Amino acid sequence: MNTDRRFLFMTAGLLLLFSLAVMINATINFRNFSIQSTEQKAELTADIVKEGLTTMMVNGTIKDRDLFLGAIRSPESIRHLWVIRSQKVIDEYGPGLHREKPHDAIDRQVLETGQPVKQLTERADRVFYRITIPYIASSNEEKDCLRCHHVNEGDVLGAISIEFDITDTRIIGLTTLFRIGLITLLFLLAAIFVVKRLSRPYLTFFKELRRSLSRVKEGDFSQSIYCDTRNSDIRESATLYNTLIKKFQDTIGSVENRLSSLLRHNPTRETDPLQKAADTIDTLSKIQRFKQTIENDRSLEQIYGHLADVIRMELGANHFVIYAVNPRRNTREIVYSTLKNPPCSLKSLEDADACRAFRTETLTDSTEFPTVCPLYAGEFPYYFCLPFHIHQSAIVIMILAKEAQTMEYYKGRMHLLQNYLENARPVIESRILMRQLHEKSLKDGLTGIYNRKFLEELVVKISSQSKRGVTPYAVLMLDIDRFKSVNDTYGHSAGDMVIRKLAEIILDSIRKADIAARYGGEEFVVLLHKSSLEGGRKVAEKIRARFEATAIDIGEETIRCTVSIGIARYPDQGDTLKEVIALADTALYRAKHSGRNRIVVFNEEGEAPAPESVGPPPNPDDRPA
Repeated sequence: MNTDRRFLFMTAGLLLLFSLAVMINATINFRNFSIQSTEQKAELTADIVKEGLTTMMVNGTIKDRDLFLGAIRSPESIRHLWVIRSQKVIDEYGPGLHREKPHDAIDRQVLETGQPVKQLTERADRVFYRITIPYIASSNEEKDCLRCHHVNEGDVLGAISIEFDITDTRIIGLTTLFRIGLITLLFLLAAIFVVKRLSRPYLTFFKELRRSLSRVKEGDFSQSIYCDTRNSDIRESATLYNTLIKKFQDTIGSVENRLSSLLRHNPTRETDPLQKAADTIDTLSKIQRFKQTIENDRSLEQIYGHLADVIRMELGANHFVIYAVNPRRNTREIVYSTLKNPPCSLKSLEDADACRAFRTETLTDSTEFPTVCPLYAGEFPYYFCLPFHIHQSAIVIMILAKEAQTMEYYKGRMHLLQNYLENARPVIESRILMRQLHEKSLKDGLTGIYNRKFLEELVVKISSQSKRGVTPYAVLMLDIDRFKSVNDTYGHSAGDMVIRKLAEIILDSIRKADIAARYGGEEFVVLLHKSSLEGGRKVAEKIRARFEATAIDIGEETIRCTVSIGIARYPDQGDTLKEVIALADTALYRAKHSGRNRIVVFNEEGEAPAPESVGPPPNPDDRPA
């Protein structure tokens, strides 16, 4: 039921209840008035009868009392009237007339108790009211009953019963009630008409307001209020509301559009702009806190750790891996993982292009095709890989799940993770650039291998670990023979080509755990991890032989060069790595003086005797370069 009908029914109901209350009150009052009026008439009649009978007794005409009672009974309203004697009067004067005996139980009750009894009898066609009033003996001056009766004060001498026909009174009352009801009905209809006319503009206004607010609740602020009324208050209220809703629509629309532009990935289906703006603000607030946090991180590893926290917080995922992809090296590196074993084949980590997500730059989802990625070797049946390119690098996030429903939930919230990554991109880019700059500062620009600065930092770090457990290294010091003559004869560009070729051979001849650095000019240092002197000698010979056999194309002609190598071992031959490098340099110097293109191992006495040398016999005409 709508508001206007409810209001109309409530108003009509209240007026109807009021009318019924008035009519009921009038009925009760009229009935009580009729009864009281009849009682008064009965009491007056009883007094007249008593006075008359007393007078007739005094005058000796009591035998004519029937005529007297008949005269009193003559009004049409008195249906019956009879007088009854008490037993004491009967004992004194006899039983009297036959009709002066008690007629019924009411007469006997009144004679016994001395209290009047009233009785209302209502029938469909008639209404009767009977009252039986006792005569009580009294000795006052006006009525001294004891003069004629030998009784005591307060004894019951008799009673008079009068029955009135009050049917006409009921008819009059019903007629009056009908008139009151008719007048009330007319008043009720008039009141409903007036109330409806006066309330219609207000009800129409509230109906329009409710319809507009219902649309507002759904996120639609375009519904204005239309009120065609002369009521200035309602018209002014409608105008103010329409102005407010239009202003709010323009403002919230602008805010929502600006906020949405801050999130690149916002696939929400929320249509309410207020809720949408609130969700966007909440997401931006979390992203800003994340961004502020990683800005204070010192390393990429810390940033990846906080990114893992975001994956747990926003996606609720507990099983995932974060890969850092290096396109220049064409490698992938696991920078964060919740798994014990890598979910991708180890061989694929050495080939970044083998990663489908990185290569296609699209989401790789196993829920569509279980074997979409042939490199996957994990235990979880469902996974998806999200690629994200940052500067010249990339991040691939692999999320894993045991159930398809869980994976669908992760994908439904994936846009949140993308928003975090998008907003964190500048910070991660700066950290990557800083790392690259740091690596470049530690790399030789010509050969791409580590430089002397890196080597010196590493030497300090390795030497500081000596007390906690020494890691042995075979140290190789290498120097290109007669390099100055190459520069003088063919130019510095040819010398650079010779240096690069030696660096390539060194890198190709050592393991990943080994370290190669350009020490300066044409000198190189190689640290062979956990290698003996014999192992170092084998690697050195491999480098020496390959470099000697390599023809270097310097344009229209080719040249061949040789290298001399000195070897020492840390910590067997020195307390610090710096000292051992110096010993290897001493061995190199001996190799130069003993004919070049050879390998010399430093002995414990601080010399490098000829029997330890490796290579062709010395040429007496050679001079140190």
